[in-house]
Amino acid sequence: MSGNHHNPNASTNNSLKRKKIFNLGFSKTGTTSLEKAFQILGHKVARGHWKYNYCFYLFALAIAKQFDEITRFTQYFDAFCDAPWGGEP
Repeated sequence: MSGNHHNPNASTNNSLKRKKIFNLGFSKTGTTSLEKAFQILGHKVARGHWKYNYCFYLFALAIAKQFDEITRFTQYFDAFCDAPWGGEP
C-alpha cells in the first residue's frame, strides 16, 4: 500500500480550513516581536506595519464592506500582525 492516502472528505481548498493567528494589539505591546517569532517559526506572516500597501488595501475593503475579498486575502497567510487587525493603522 502506498504512503499516499487520499481522503475523499478532504477539502480541495485546505488554505481556508487552516487555523489562522491574529496578533492584535496597540503600539508598544509586543506585536512586532510576536510577528518576528511567527516568522522564525515558519509561518507566512501578513506584516501589519503601515509601510506595507496591503494594510491600506484591507482598510479600504473594510470601509467598502468587501468582506469576501478580505476573506480571500487571508488565505495567503497563516498569521496576521498589527494593522489593520490591531488597534491602529
